[in-house]
Amino acid sequence: MKIISAAVLFFLFLFIFSANSCFVWVKEPVRDTDGEELRSGLEYYIVSAKRGTGGGLGLGSSVEKPCPRFVIQRPLDSDYGTPVLFHPTNSGDSIVYESTDVNMEFVPGIDAYCRTPTTWKLDDSEHSSAKRWLTIGGGVGHPGPQTMSGWFRVEKVEPYSDNMVYKLSYCSSGSSLCSDVGKYVHDGKMRLGLTEEVGAPFVFVKASMAIQMVVGKRP
Repeated sequence: MKIISAAVLFFLFLFIFSANSCFVWVKEPVRDTDGEELRSGLEYYIVSAKRGTGGGLGLGSSVEKPCPRFVIQRPLDSDYGTPVLFHPTNSGDSIVYESTDVNMEFVPGIDAYCRTPTTWKLDDSEHSSAKRWLTIGGGVGHPGPQTMSGWFRVEKVEPYSDNMVYKLSYCSSGSSLCSDVGKYVHDGKMRLGLTEEVGAPFVFVKASMAIQMVVGKRP
């Protein structure tokens, strides 16, 4: 009887260990339109995943408040916008992973028009519009309360026939309380800001390969 009990306990231990192993979180790399992992040292265009809804992301400004400039989507499918660099929280990571914090920076790192760093951040200064817009002027690295507004995440969008379609999100205080990034027409421009709905779908195109990208092949 003792032998049988010991055997039962042994197999029960194996079952529990195996079950726990199944729930280990495996980081999934973000992939570009070539199916390759997004890397922190390469430049990418962030382009709409839907044909006919505009092109890539870049900088825009308003007459009333020319500086700092803010993140917009270009109106034409053929305009891929401005290249972006990704900077993971861990500066030692060369790969960008889903659902992990990253800084995003337009190239070059300084906006010549406003002399402002081109690292993205969240800006809620325009209280009249009741929107939290994406603007520039943030910093790279140094995770903490002072840089909280500059950390974003890349999340998979489901369902899509193409597994390389993503959305952007912002998580307050590095928590699981996240808001997706959507698109809104404001002052004649397609601006990016936080939304309570599903975020706008994007794909990542290597800047070096953008000329070879055929717009008609996008979903």
